[in-house]
Amino acid sequence: MKFCFGTLAGVLLLCANKGVRKLTLCNVLVKSVDRDCTLTSNAVTSLLQCAANLPDGKSNSLGNVISGGKDADPVKTAAYFSDKVIKALLDPNKRKLAVLAITDLIRNDDGIGGDVVVDRVGSKTKNALLMQSRFVLSEFLAGVFLFATQVNNIVGKEESDAVTDEYLVSFASLQDTISFVVPPKESDSIETILEVFAPYLEKAKDRYQKTKTLLYKDEPKLFYDFYIPNHVERRMGRAQNVDIAEVTAESLTAISNFVMLTGVGGQGKSMMMRHLLLDAVSSYAKLRRIPVFVTLKDYGGGADNLAEFVYGKVAALCAEATKEAFSLALESGMFLLLFDGLDEIDCKHGASFEREIEAFTDRYANNSFVISSRPIQSFVSFSRYTTVKLKPFTKGQALAFVDKSDFRPDQPEIQWKFRETLDKSLFKTHRSFAENPLLLTIMLLTFEQYAEVPTKMHIFYREAFNALSVTHDATKGAFKRALRMGLSIDEVRERVAEICFRSYRDEKYEFTADEFTGYFNKANKGDKAVTADDFLYDLSHNLCLTYFESGKYHFIHRSFQEYFAALFMSKQTDEFLGKLGSFFEKRSPRVFANSAFPMLYDIIQPKVEQFIFVPFLTDLFARCDAKEGYWTFLEEMYPYIYYNHGEVDESPCNDPQSYILEFILRLIDYKHTLTPDDLPFYEELVDEEVAEDTAPLLVEKRDSDGNVVEAAVVQWPYYDLEEGEYPPDPEVIGYKLELDIEAVRQEPDKYAELLKILNDDSFIFKAEYNAGRAYLESLKGEIQQRRDDLSELL
Repeated sequence: MKFCFGTLAGVLLLCANKGVRKLTLCNVLVKSVDRDCTLTSNAVTSLLQCAANLPDGKSNSLGNVISGGKDADPVKTAAYFSDKVIKALLDPNKRKLAVLAITDLIRNDDGIGGDVVVDRVGSKTKNALLMQSRFVLSEFLAGVFLFATQVNNIVGKEESDAVTDEYLVSFASLQDTISFVVPPKESDSIETILEVFAPYLEKAKDRYQKTKTLLYKDEPKLFYDFYIPNHVERRMGRAQNVDIAEVTAESLTAISNFVMLTGVGGQGKSMMMRHLLLDAVSSYAKLRRIPVFVTLKDYGGGADNLAEFVYGKVAALCAEATKEAFSLALESGMFLLLFDGLDEIDCKHGASFEREIEAFTDRYANNSFVISSRPIQSFVSFSRYTTVKLKPFTKGQALAFVDKSDFRPDQPEIQWKFRETLDKSLFKTHRSFAENPLLLTIMLLTFEQYAEVPTKMHIFYREAFNALSVTHDATKGAFKRALRMGLSIDEVRERVAEICFRSYRDEKYEFTADEFTGYFNKANKGDKAVTADDFLYDLSHNLCLTYFESGKYHFIHRSFQEYFAALFMSKQTDEFLGKLGSFFEKRSPRVFANSAFPMLYDIIQPKVEQFIFVPFLTDLFARCDAKEGYWTFLEEMYPYIYYNHGEVDESPCNDPQSYILEFILRLIDYKHTLTPDDLPFYEELVDEEVAEDTAPLLVEKRDSDGNVVEAAVVQWPYYDLEEGEYPPDPEVIGYKLELDIEAVRQEPDKYAELLKILNDDSFIFKAEYNAGRAYLESLKGEIQQRRDDLSELL
């Protein structure tokens, strides 16, 4: 595409009010710089077809537009455009489309350099203009028109036909990315802000376009040389899920300005967030959002507030970005804020972050927010966020991931053999591993060593640790490297297990060298022959279990810490195990997302059942029996029940107030037919009304052959308002309800129908209650049977 008067006028003609003729429009434009200029119909046709240049007194008698544009007063020209073009000629519903299309013409014109001033009213260069998201429409149109008067109009001849209705409406989905403002005061510095963040985008790209992984731990590799993006899924009601295959910053923020991206450990959340940043950088001219990657595991490290914390991430990359510039950009809604790792915030800072992010989101709601996390219970605190889930790898994605792995280039047959086995059998037999990018990587490492992959998760991690303890030499194949600490692998495993449990207990997922030394000294049992420095060196350089970054040591993935914590717990006394139930119950809600307890259950299932499940369930049902049975259970485990009525896209979250119970419920098969969405509607229980969508509509008129002959983007309320009439409030189409069990039970007559459903044996929570009782009795029988079998042996 080329930018010139012809293509500019073509866009404005498409955005004009109905009945505005091209002769009228073009004459109004040129009279902004030459009041005596009068274009003929033939001259207008030639200009729009880019077959002739604008008139100049030196070469014709039509007028002096070129010289007039060169000498024009920018302020007076902007005022003219406000009265004569915008108010008189342009369709209000198409003004944003005009801006988006014009900036697209400028962006794609490779004949215009980035440092060329293309807006002569605001004195903005091409680079600055393409970063802009707020526009004074009169100044913008006047500025680019004045620039167009100095451009050779004939350059657009071959592409002028591309300025069509279809081209214009292709920008419909991007209208919310820009806004119009009144002319700023001289003290305002929005133009300066845009210039400030131009180098930030380049530095962000340089920082995140390369990374190390488990396979590429010695040298960073270009991100897109190995990255295979997951699909994401958005749940739309009880039975409908929407799959997004091409995940981009644009497609994700099109769902909502507030997105919660969830996925299990190792599924690729942080990689997806890195992808969103890089994509937002490359598509900035279109999306107009400055992406900022914020690692939440660092939250609580000294910043006065969340805005200061986020600014620290920006300033670390770009010294030019002053705090004042950042604040103005934040207020103006210029950012895509990528908060990575909600579940990695330590326990003592979790509640404060949730309070801060709610206030931060409310104050700076014009920005776009994406928060990544493992699934945790506290999502109910993020009421305005739409949850989308990373989908597991398909078989095709898993194979593509292996194809890109570039594993052992000295012995490519290993990678080929693994791919063949994955294609023929492994994806089916080890699907839960192969669907997860991290576990798939570890599968490849273990396959190299053992030519097979274990099925049990804890055995898988055990063998993965063994595989990681082997370093590869390009010429000699695999070999064992001597450990600096002088311990056997079994001795190392024992110490690592205790260090991992102690740090897991403290919700510590990364360490300074001094912090690691503290954990090491407690696990080393006074063995002075082994130092913390040597141990940490071996973990990082020989065993490859940790890595050093930004002044701290990190596990290659938290799942390894969880495995070793489970391993440590599995080797403790019965008395220790008896205390684990309350340990997990008192943990931060983020414990619900990790795999330590599931792996402990797999390692010592009979002991977990005897010393954790039975005491927990016995105590729970004893409390129920001492009070009101099932109703006590409901008030303790589900004190508030959330449900929907009408057309509501999001499904409510109703998890029990107990980690142990939730884990047990996943194990047992209980039957139910009634769910919270089957509860009746009560107006006084409404927590939030859901209104109909008021997004702009693309309306097309087609001819008998199906070709678009007219198209327009129509704003809510989708019909013309009379003078002085205000648009109506959108119709309420659904409700989100919150049921307080204790409060409802105090008015049994009023809520008789509701209480009847809650007490039905087929209602999900009543079915859980009865299934839990039956499971407890079956566990007691199995334990007694084991005791009887032991007595017979003795």
